Amino acid sequence: MYLKYLTLVFIMLTPSLGMASSKIDDKTGWHVGIAPYGYLDNSIEYENGAKNSNTHLSSSVFWGVNFVNWLGLESTLFSSQSTEDDRSFVESAAFISLTVTPKLTYHIQPRVALYVKAGYAFTGYVEEYDANLNDGEKEIWMGTLPTYALGAEFSLFKGVKLRAGYDRLFGTLVNDEEDNGVSFSDYKVDAENYNISVHYQF
Repeated sequence: MYLKYLTLVFIMLTPSLGMASSKIDDKTGWHVGIAPYGYLDNSIEYENGAKNSNTHLSSSVFWGVNFVNWLGLESTLFSSQSTEDDRSFVESAAFISLTVTPKLTYHIQPRVALYVKAGYAFTGYVEEYDANLNDGEKEIWMGTLPTYALGAEFSLFKGVKLRAGYDRLFGTLVNDEEDNGVSFSDYKVDAENYNISVHYQF
């Protein structure tokens, strides 16, 4: 559903780009941007093989540098807050991560490009429980997870670019704490995030 939405955005924006100013933006140098709203779908697998899922609203800020018009380095600070969880005892859940990824860009038109990123995400995941369970405390899982992202980038005005993107991080997060001598299961997470962002190319 969300990939169809991103495809629709791509189709709608592509013709309009030809109506923008004919001056081509510089495709190298520093940039900074924000994705104020995104949708994240997360699945969790426990060590015993049981699975659960939750959905989140997400937001992020990112910055980076393009060394040449096809190669750059980008970092993203990402956070999310759960909106729905299929476990009734979970009051809330949240991700926070910092990614560092090389970025490859392919320009299919002067103002339209496709990109892909891959690297690692330094990730924390927090769950807060019902007051009747575990004294309403929070539990924290942490780890360094592989991540990749892909999407389309559109030059709207001089220096202003819009992205429609898909990001994924996956792998095992560890909880080293114990509660009354009982250790918590590690979580194998698979989080997919769909977002629209805007950034400024200096």
